[in-house]
Amino acid sequence: MDNNITAKQNYEFIKVNKFPKIISLILAIGMILIISLSIRIGIFLEEYSHFEAHYNPEIAHMRIPVLIITESIVVLFILAAILSLFLILNFIKDNFFSKNSVILLTVMSICFLIMMILGIVLIIYTMLNIKGSITNFWVLLGVGISFIVTCVFALAANLINQARKYKDENELTV
Repeated sequence: MDNNITAKQNYEFIKVNKFPKIISLILAIGMILIISLSIRIGIFLEEYSHFEAHYNPEIAHMRIPVLIITESIVVLFILAAILSLFLILNFIKDNFFSKNSVILLTVMSICFLIMMILGIVLIIYTMLNIKGSITNFWVLLGVGISFIVTCVFALAANLINQARKYKDENELTV
């Protein structure tokens, strides 16, 4: 009778233990799709800048600086998304509470911080050249989201680092 209970408990443990890994795999596939979409957006921005310069010659002088800033934001986003794939891989390998995860989260936080700074530069540049641009509202929204994501990733990196130190301390005292 005890063998049946143990086998059943073991089955439940395996079933519960595999669920986060399946979710992680779904997240990884989603991140790959987001990376693909972001690459396409980066290509579209270059094409769109020519369209805007052609139909709005009064702002054509802004095409290259705005394109450089927006493409930089897209590249940083893609970099953060690629790093998240490595973070998901750490989770799948049961190596989430590692120095590598802390580094990945810290670099992702820095990516979003730089994106936030570039967004502010874009707002200032647009305000100096165009009065009353609705684009600044959307860029400001992006800056706010980047700020929140920066804080979340920095907090997660700090929490994982503290948990890792606490785990190391406990392993040394045992």
